[in-house]
Amino acid sequence: MSTPDHFNKTTIKKVFYNYPTIKFACCWWLVKQLTDLGISKNNIWVLELDKKYDFGKYIIEPVSAQHDVPNCGYKIIIKKDNYKIFHISDTSKIDHIEAKDFDWASIEANYETHDELEKKIKEADEKGEFTYLRRVIYTHLSQLDAYNWLEKNNIKNYRFIHEHKEKEN
Repeated sequence: MSTPDHFNKTTIKKVFYNYPTIKFACCWWLVKQLTDLGISKNNIWVLELDKKYDFGKYIIEPVSAQHDVPNCGYKIIIKKDNYKIFHISDTSKIDHIEAKDFDWASIEANYETHDELEKKIKEADEKGEFTYLRRVIYTHLSQLDAYNWLEKNNIKNYRFIHEHKEKEN
């Protein structure tokens, strides 16, 4: 299970077409989607959460994400210089993950605070408008929660990714 905003079928097919020996490392929930695109199971390495995998130049550890479909983040260590990267998208919390002193983090943090988001939901309700934000508050991370996690883990270099933007009329 995956949503189209993080699983671009056209790009994946193009990568596989151009690099037919490429290996896709993923957790179980993406295997069917990859095989449905024509990717052989021989090209798919199925990873387990919270288990470290040594791929020669890299060590990769998938970590659980809290979302409305199965998802995970990744701890990646580039062995050459011990550069540690943390990456996670769709998740509502990350306080269960430790990545002390990692060099870089890319985190999907979609809104500033829960209070700010609840205010926008209330405004939409008062106008009788539909808002996807009602779902976001339970399935995505706030920037405040991300900042707190970054501080707790002593991560100075980061980027918030895939931020929701208000649509302009």
